[in-house]
Amino acid sequence: MHAPNHSLSSQMVVLRFVLSRPLVASAVIGATTVPQLKELIRAAEKGALPPEILERIDEVHARLPSPTP
Repeated sequence: MHAPNHSLSSQMVVLRFVLSRPLVASAVIGATTVPQLKELIRAAEKGALPPEILERIDEVHARLPSPTP
């Protein structure tokens, strides 16, 4: 998922979503370049995603509840 209206890359959306889950204590990232690492650090520092992005994620999940049928 890409959030162009919020200037968020897919990686930023995913990391912020994962870190906002109550049962997640940490996330493993796989940055291969310094710019990627800096982007992911900025994403982690921003905290939870805006409500409108979380609503969009919920909409997608409602349509596709199990990605591995």
